[in-house]
Order: sequence, then C-alpha cells, then structure tokens
Amino acid sequence: MAVFMKDLEDKLFSPTGRWVLIGVGAVLGGLLIFHAGTVVGYNRAFRFHGAPREFSVQMMGGMPGFNLPQSFIPEGHGIVGVIQSAQGSLLTIAAPDGDLVPIYVSSSTQIRNDAGDASSSALMPQQSIVILGTPDDQGRINAQFIRIVK
Repeated sequence: MAVFMKDLEDKLFSPTGRWVLIGVGAVLGGLLIFHAGTVVGYNRAFRFHGAPREFSVQMMGGMPGFNLPQSFIPEGHGIVGVIQSAQGSLLTIAAPDGDLVPIYVSSSTQIRNDAGDASSSALMPQQSIVILGTPDDQGRINAQFIRIVK
C-alpha cells in the first residue's frame, strides 16, 4: 500500500500531473460558470418587462390560468380574451374589460395551438386566445396571427 501511495504521489505532483489537475479543475470551473449563466439567463428570459411568470408559461402552452397583460399589444392591433362566438370568418372576443370585439379571420391568418399549426375550425367558444392583426375602418381587427392558449 505504501508503494502505491508513493507512486500516486509522485505522479500527481510531477509537472505533468500538476497540469492534468489544473486542466481538470479549469474544466470543472468553466462548467460551473456555464451552468450558473444558463440558470440566470433562463430566469431572466421569463421575467421580461415586469410580466408575471405565468405569462411566459402560458405562451409556451404550460400551466392553467391566463395572465397575459393586454398592455403588451399596441392599441387596436390585437386583443387578449375569450372567444364568445365563432361564425364563419368572424369571431367575437370578450376582452378582459368586458368589451366584445369583432375579429375577422382570413385564409392567410396563422393559427397556432399547443400542438402547432391549427385551422380556423379549431377556434371554439370559451377558448382563451391572443390575436395580433391590423384594424380596419369598421372597427374590426383583421387577424394575422392567433394563438389558442387554452
């Protein structure tokens, strides 16, 4: 046993052994710093502009609840709400303040849900959605993108 320990000590404290130990230590230190950076970056990415954590989880199709702030969409260019009725290419959306907003859905409107792309037949009453689009002269929003949240 003493011979083994002496041999190990000679190898560890030789110039080559020291460089190996320094290299292993540097790699472990680099991995620790990288891990800390990914944890901090992940947490910051989900807390942008003071929005609650539930906002980002909902946009990713996660936990129940719907906490997307309406102020994140420019006035007149979209809405966050619940579908009240879906008749052909016209949706009526109940906004968080109780207003009913007409939305026009065209064949070029991109519709997405948790599974990926969806069709307009996937739009049903009582679904929470986020709509982005452009307003027209009649007060409707011509939807360009619809995200079905739940």
